[in-house]
Amino acid sequence: MASLDMTKWMSELPPELTAKPLVNLIIPGSHDSFTKTLDKDGPIANDRPDWFRFIQWLPGIKSIIYRWTLTQHLSTIEQLEQGVRYFDFRLSRPPHDLTAIKVLHGLYGSGIGLIFADIFVYLQQHPRESGYQVIAFYKEDEFVEEHCVLWPSAAIQSPWADTDTPKKLIAYLQEQLMKRSLGDDITFFNTQGILTPQISDAVFHFYSSLETDLATPTTQRLVYWLRDSLPLLKSRYNIVFCDFVEKYDFCRSVVQLNFNSKR
Repeated sequence: MASLDMTKWMSELPPELTAKPLVNLIIPGSHDSFTKTLDKDGPIANDRPDWFRFIQWLPGIKSIIYRWTLTQHLSTIEQLEQGVRYFDFRLSRPPHDLTAIKVLHGLYGSGIGLIFADIFVYLQQHPRESGYQVIAFYKEDEFVEEHCVLWPSAAIQSPWADTDTPKKLIAYLQEQLMKRSLGDDITFFNTQGILTPQISDAVFHFYSSLETDLATPTTQRLVYWLRDSLPLLKSRYNIVFCDFVEKYDFCRSVVQLNFNSKR
């Protein structure tokens, strides 16, 4: 397993694993995947409450928002090379540039076209898989009905703990995994290994960051938890994502679970 090439790990899986449906494979993902591209000097994004835009002129406020919304250091290609095979992102048309569709998380990032271009190049360089190479889930069901290439949000369960406490997070993840039916070979399942900062976290630690105060210790604890998981949990994992996927050998630790799972 240590010799597995993470840049193409899916194509190097043994036949008994490649024969499995994707919903039964265990796949590493990244949370708010493209925040490396956030523009900390640009306007506050429209996924924040309206009152954020009234304070965006305060000295240093965008720097604080940037530190508490940045969730990934790696580019799209670098994440794929790490082994990430599930991307999580939000899109919007910025009011100041209605011709663009950009990723966002507190601030605006890159146009989605540039990111898709990187993914396309990577897929061309790694053509091992056949059939569907990209599965895209989209939240708005009416839009999905008009575009047959999109999958509805009902095709994936992604329970969110919405906590900034590691102990509560792990307890929640275990509880949700135990609710997943082992007989469901249709629905994807995402284990969100992330803490969600509250306003108080940024207010009382505004010189710090999401990475330092929450994400780094949480990713470490997540990796330890994954490695020590009981068999009845390992058989229920599917997608697992986190912040800063390069830390603590996260991606390799997730892929390793495929060799230990009995599902």
